[in-house]
Amino acid sequence: MHAVYWGGLLYMQIVIEGIEPYNELFFDNCFYNSFFPIIRAFHKDELPFFLNENIVYELSQKANEAVIGCRYRQRHSFAELVDSLYLGALTKHRSEDVTADIKSAISKGRPVILWVDCYYEPIRLDTYLKEHWPHTLLVYGFDDNEQRFQVIEHKHKENLSYEKQSLSYHDLQEAYRGYLQYFISEGHLTFYEIYELDGQELISGEFGKIEVVKHLSDLYSSQMGDVDKRGLAQLQKFEDTVKHLQEEQYSSATYYSKVVEGLNKIINCKKVEKIRMAKLIDDPSILGTMDEIVNLWVQVRAVVAKTLYTNRMGSHIWPGILDKLSKLVSLEGLIGTDIEIYCKRLQEK
Repeated sequence: MHAVYWGGLLYMQIVIEGIEPYNELFFDNCFYNSFFPIIRAFHKDELPFFLNENIVYELSQKANEAVIGCRYRQRHSFAELVDSLYLGALTKHRSEDVTADIKSAISKGRPVILWVDCYYEPIRLDTYLKEHWPHTLLVYGFDDNEQRFQVIEHKHKENLSYEKQSLSYHDLQEAYRGYLQYFISEGHLTFYEIYELDGQELISGEFGKIEVVKHLSDLYSSQMGDVDKRGLAQLQKFEDTVKHLQEEQYSSATYYSKVVEGLNKIINCKKVEKIRMAKLIDDPSILGTMDEIVNLWVQVRAVVAKTLYTNRMGSHIWPGILDKLSKLVSLEGLIGTDIEIYCKRLQEK
């Protein structure tokens, strides 16, 4: 914290140390790319958030178009997980003086996550005065003399490219006002002030075999609750649909764009699954299968994306994709069975 007198007035300059951009993966939505730098600065682990989600394949089908994607099915609320890490969150539906509220929080060593409209951010060249886009900013410092906030912000919405930047008090106020005008809904929180509580986190990155079995069973066992908790029937249905696509001429760029978007979601989800699996499982065969699943989805996306961007759309691409999808259906079933066997082996030890 620095205090400077200028012209008889007191100017403050405060930056919370240890805040770094999170560019390892995109998890669920942009909020977490603002939140994970905070928990890392507080020496916490993002793994509890990864373990909290059932990753489910989801098929969207309308007329003659089928798009496969992935979604998260949350098991515990955000508030419950924050409590488990001994963190607190002071939240607001609407800040009446956002500059003052942010400065007050940062003066206490508390970073702020704020929902904004990127249309009003000069540092966002992809959206500034072009597109209204809801997004979160992580604010971790301010300088009264320069009248600027220190923020972690996305460079471009199409890339995983968060970086340290600065935004004037005025521009941040406008971006927040824009969000309130165009995007806020009833009950939605727009302001999060995050702070540490005394104590140890209840969920850590180290697990005994009982905890491992519990987590893996919750995530993968076909004998607990919903039999198709991973949406494998949806993946199988997409494979069946692709068999028919071989016989059709699909030339819609809009359709191919939707397919790429769905594949992006799958790859992001599978990267999360790969990280949490590596934390829980020490079986090279299972981890190798997970690597193969991720790589196959990346290959499928590469084929569809190249077809879209070279404008060579048509039925010729689907036989190669079908071969990869058949392998994916098989591997997803295999990995579920192997994890159940792994859990039984742990319980017998």
